[in-house]
This record gives sequence, C-alpha cells and structure tokens, in this order.
Amino acid sequence: MKTIGRAAAFLLVLSIHPIAFAAEPQAPSSSAPEPLPAQPLSPPDQSVDAPIGSATEPSRSPYTLRPSVMMGLSQWLVFGGGNVAGQVKVGRLVLEYSHGQALKLDRIAALALTSEERAAGVRVEQAWTTGGGAGFQITPNLHVLVEVKAHRYEITGADANQTLRYTSFTVGPGAFYDIYLAKGLFVQPSVRFWPTVASTYSGDGTLRRADGTTYKHERHELMPFVNVNVGYTFAGM
Repeated sequence: MKTIGRAAAFLLVLSIHPIAFAAEPQAPSSSAPEPLPAQPLSPPDQSVDAPIGSATEPSRSPYTLRPSVMMGLSQWLVFGGGNVAGQVKVGRLVLEYSHGQALKLDRIAALALTSEERAAGVRVEQAWTTGGGAGFQITPNLHVLVEVKAHRYEITGADANQTLRYTSFTVGPGAFYDIYLAKGLFVQPSVRFWPTVASTYSGDGTLRRADGTTYKHERHELMPFVNVNVGYTFAGM
C-alpha cells in the first residue's frame, strides 16, 4: 500500500509541475547553414546622361578637329577696310588662310607708315592682301605659324593721278593665342613678322609732294603687325 501511495503522489506532482521535468533545450547543431551576408545594392547605371568630365565620360582630346572663322579687328576698325580668315586645327597641326582688302595704312600714319612716308605726305593703301600659313599648336590655345602672303600696294602722292602700284611677297612667323569668352566664341591676339622676300617694285618711282618737290618712294616694308581677331569655333572647345 505504501508503494501505491508513493506512485500516486509522484503522478500528482508531475501533473502540477510538468515544466520542471521538461527536457533542457539543446544547442543548435554546428552543421546548420549560416545565413548569407546581405548583398549591397547595385549602383545606378551611369552610362546615360553622364556629366562631361565624370568617371564614365571618355576623356576628350584638346587637339580634336576645330574649324574656325575669324575677322581681324584692326583691318575693320583701324584701317577702314576688311579682313576675313579661316582656320583649321587638327591634332597639333594648324592651317590658316586670310584675305583683306582696301586697307588705308595712312589712316593712322604713326602706326603703319615709315617716317619718310609720313614726311612726304603720301597715301599708302593695300588694295588687297592675301595668303595662308601652316604651323604647330604648342598648347590648345597657343600656336605659331609660318605665313606666305602677297600684298598689293597703291602709293599716291599730292597728285592723285600719279600712283605707284606693285605687289610684295612676304614670308614670316607669327604667334597667336586664343581666349574663349563663351562656347565657341573667342578673341585671338597675335603678333606677326612679315619680311619682304620679293617685290614687283623696281625701286625708281617718284611722286610729287604737296609743296611741288618730288619724293622717291622706297618699297614699303611691313612692320611687326599686331592684331586681334574675333572668331567662332564650330567644334572642339
């Protein structure tokens, strides 16, 4: 009877406190797969509408093809004539052609005439001046040229019916610097040296001065020519 009573008491305790006899939790098995690391989000596609100069934009050579048109300000504003020019830059090569006409050099005599021409009071006009050159880009904005030019002169003294006409040919270097003001629009200061290498002038022409004396004309030589072009580049810069 004692044994039956003890068994009944044990069952009673188990029914009241079942959690006391529950199995202890087991540690997770070391063979269970570990969770995968979180994958970072892919960067947005930058192949479309990438800003110029960004890492996705291919580098642009500063020596790509750059055609330009220009006009010389001094020919229009100072000497009362006109001048237009075309220029092409490709790689390091520079090619240029320009043409001017009706340039009245005596309009500002102190700037363009020799002391002998000023003293004689003659009028010196370039009916036309034309030619071209080839050169090299030192930087994308600085280049040098060697130019071959032909210049048609008309020299007139006090007697308007007495005019000397001849053509001189020059070969010389020039240096040019482009300053871009806006996309495509630029100004180009330049200095050129045009020594005469040949001329159709015989050197024995004379003209009458205003006081009636005669003046023996010497072939006109171009001084170092300083100018400023204004132009537009259609591509590149």
